[in-house]
Amino acid sequence: MQEQLKEQAITKPKEEQKNGGNFGSEDKIMPKIRLSRTSKGANKLRAYRVLIDDKYVGVIHRNQTKEFEVDFGEHTIQCTIDWERSNHITVDIQDDLEELEVIAKGVFESAIRAIFPFDGRDKYLTLSKKSK
Repeated sequence: MQEQLKEQAITKPKEEQKNGGNFGSEDKIMPKIRLSRTSKGANKLRAYRVLIDDKYVGVIHRNQTKEFEVDFGEHTIQCTIDWERSNHITVDIQDDLEELEVIAKGVFESAIRAIFPFDGRDKYLTLSKKSK
């Protein structure tokens, strides 16, 4: 019997031992930012980099939806591709999910922009809250 208790004490994490074995029994629900990318745009084969709070968290490809776990509270999201980028969007996460979408300029708009890039680097991609 004592050997069994000793074995349990060795295999269980210390936090679990302190809390009477209940540590981790309640799963913490992490809020998420769900980002969707449409099929529109000239960069169909390329991925956009996703930044949350100015930290790289991953990429998103054409016709893809991805979820990124965040803490509750305010977060700033932006997408980039090469030197081009989206606007910043700030969301205050109070629920478990915030849905956003990123849209690129079309092929014609991209061609014109390559010749006359006067509207700023943060206008190539548009990041917005997804309409429900």
